[in-house]
Amino acid sequence: MSQTPAHEDKLLRSFLRHYAKKGAVGPSLVAAGATRDDLRRWQEGVEGFEGMLRDSHEDAVDEAVAELRLRAVHGRDSILFHGGTPIWRRDPRTGDVLLDDNFEPIAYTENERSDSLLALYVKAHRAEYREKGSVELSGPGGSSIPVAIMTEFVLPDGKSMEDYEQPAAESHEGPDGGQA
Repeated sequence: MSQTPAHEDKLLRSFLRHYAKKGAVGPSLVAAGATRDDLRRWQEGVEGFEGMLRDSHEDAVDEAVAELRLRAVHGRDSILFHGGTPIWRRDPRTGDVLLDDNFEPIAYTENERSDSLLALYVKAHRAEYREKGSVELSGPGGSSIPVAIMTEFVLPDGKSMEDYEQPAAESHEGPDGGQA
């Protein structure tokens, strides 16, 4: 990384830490006390910034996948309600509402697991569970249709994959397309 003033370096590192936790640029800039101008300056002037940004993005995605798995496999406790009111745990002898150590009422909870998150997680990690499909197209009278598929991947830094590809060897063509 090129030399930056101590404050600039601290601001950059704070942004990257927040981005690894939040997974979104805007809220991470705000949390770090940085601006979009700071982001542009880092993109243009800090050597290795794109790699640091990708690493922070991967950390955020890893955390999201871990949370998805946790909710899918282990579930999370949700308070039970009846008629819009929490159902409080009660002492079986007295019928009084039970209180926790902070003297707050203790509600009944139910562990909820997510079948849809579990399916999503398994599909992401096991090819045999992914949807398989195909599409067949034909023109009039069953003739073939020429199809061109173009994709462009945009990375978190706003650049496409083409921006990172090595430039092709320089051509020796003249202005009319022939050899110079």
